[in-house]
Amino acid sequence: MQIDITDKDIDIAEKFLLSHNQKFDEERRRFIKDLSTLDLQAVPGSGKTTALLAKLLILSKKLPFENNTGILVISHTNAAIDEIKNKLGNLVPSLFEYPNFVGTIQSFVDTFLAIPFYTSIYNYPPQRIDNEVIYERCNSLLEQNNPIIKSLKQKQNRNAANFLFSLELDENGEFTQEIDNFGKQTKTYKLLSKFKKMIFRDGFLKFSEAYDLAFQYIQTVPSIVDLLKKRFYFVFVDEMQDMDDLQSEILEQCFFSPKPDNCFQRIGDINQAIYSDEKSEFWVTHDKVLNLNGSQRLSPEIASVVQHFSLQFQQIEGRMKNPDGSPIGIKPYLLIYEDSNITKVIPYYFKLIMDLKEKGLLRDINNEKYSIIGWRKSQTTKPSYYNINSYWPAFIQDDVKTKNDYDYLFNYLIKFDRCSYSLESIRKSILNAILKIMRIEKIRDINGKYYSKRSLFDYLKTNNQSEYEDFKLRLLKWCKNCIQENYEQTLSDIQQYIQQFLSLFDSSINYSKEFIYTKPEINLPKTSSEINNVIPCKDIMVDIQTIHSIKGQTVTGVLYLDTFNALNCTHAPSKFESGKLGKYFLGDFISKDVNVDNYIKQASKMIYVGFSRATHLLCYAVQKDRFNKYLSNIDNNIWNIEYIK
Repeated sequence: MQIDITDKDIDIAEKFLLSHNQKFDEERRRFIKDLSTLDLQAVPGSGKTTALLAKLLILSKKLPFENNTGILVISHTNAAIDEIKNKLGNLVPSLFEYPNFVGTIQSFVDTFLAIPFYTSIYNYPPQRIDNEVIYERCNSLLEQNNPIIKSLKQKQNRNAANFLFSLELDENGEFTQEIDNFGKQTKTYKLLSKFKKMIFRDGFLKFSEAYDLAFQYIQTVPSIVDLLKKRFYFVFVDEMQDMDDLQSEILEQCFFSPKPDNCFQRIGDINQAIYSDEKSEFWVTHDKVLNLNGSQRLSPEIASVVQHFSLQFQQIEGRMKNPDGSPIGIKPYLLIYEDSNITKVIPYYFKLIMDLKEKGLLRDINNEKYSIIGWRKSQTTKPSYYNINSYWPAFIQDDVKTKNDYDYLFNYLIKFDRCSYSLESIRKSILNAILKIMRIEKIRDINGKYYSKRSLFDYLKTNNQSEYEDFKLRLLKWCKNCIQENYEQTLSDIQQYIQQFLSLFDSSINYSKEFIYTKPEINLPKTSSEINNVIPCKDIMVDIQTIHSIKGQTVTGVLYLDTFNALNCTHAPSKFESGKLGKYFLGDFISKDVNVDNYIKQASKMIYVGFSRATHLLCYAVQKDRFNKYLSNIDNNIWNIEYIK
């Protein structure tokens, strides 16, 4: 199939995607025009996603294609997919219609591989592919009054549910891993095998089991690969560095061939692969690699430092300037502290920001934002093994951060994302709690499936309009109460209402009593700022977060905290980034080192990701003894060195 992208096509795309007077430079135009199989390696802040959007916009304008083939766009997270939909949804709605598909890697695997193969085996589709539901089933088994279960709980102590969840069966119905003290002929082994088979046959799958089915499908029915290639001539994988080895292998088996007969493009930055196993080097680049070296985010001063920590060397051209076009001109700072004044590091960072603003070096900045980041957040056994809390004791760890599944209703009311400036986060959390109650009570729809948010609202609206309106009003009230931190009142309101709600489904509170009425002990933060880990600093707000949390963000300034992270290192002084990576601060390139161990590689990725968030100001805090030992010969022409008194 012959399709060409011209400069005129790109000129038109610029008008929709770029700000006034902005243009795609030559290296981005080269990528947008190229429709062959390739890898795009892009430095932080290169605008790779915008370049991909331009390519998608142009291709979508040329739909339909020959033989009704389509475009496949895959990313790692829903947030990345939402960005594509928000930018292109109104411009080219056809991109989000058949025969095209835009979604996460998980949704692709589920839709085109796991669900069809499961259906071919059992003659019905799976009900749910969701780790949370499987975990609930494991907990329900542990509640049974069975001597075998009691024995299992005693041997596994508090980890029984996690142990059950981790068990997986192979194609022959046997566990893929050995189970200590439980041979194949034991009653425990047989009970657990029966339990896992029952869950699977009932149509409940873990995410990992979806990948197992996908590989089985490809192996059993190789023609599915040809069908997928015919369906999708153009395949674009964004944020490739965040894919794990299974996800990468699925994509390779489906869409890559030595003599490409389609367009398969993987886009990302291999140096930012901090989510994958530190021992795994799964992204082996294809023969054709294009590079985006120009960073619209990093200043030349920051770019020159960051590139020393790239495992796969790629020159970074820092192109960030002040709004008036003048150079930023701020060298990175080393902030050196002693054990006795470690808690002065963050206030010093605030003072430095204010000083630079007064000097006019941080001026007229759009979306001004500052962050403090560190690798290790959890407490350690020794005070000298510093973590984020060592620098800022009020830092709130994961016990009050958001996730999707909790043991009790009260947790859902407390642990929602307060960084969201709408009611959507708490609304989602409360609905998740109500859906969990319905699952515990085994309430299903007319098709025998558990309710989702959408199907719940559809049911209420269709079957009881007055209750539907009442439920929406109650939900709004609960959301507002939680935002105002009236958690106790909200809990009481839901507890009083839930029986009425369940009666709409001819059910009542039976199995969910513990979930609804147990109130766990939670050390609540005093303020929303504490929950967000946000610190006010005069007229700006500074947040504290981990490197994993800040990945993908752009901020004006970053303070990177040197933290203890053993990672099984045997050499004690190298358990901090400053020790592991000292010579790369001094000017060496890690990409030129041979036989760098995996622990050094992982630390380098953290520095690379953390440092490359900042547009203007980069600071690194290190303890005085480690500075003297590892960094004392650092180049003063590149770094400003300041001692905290």
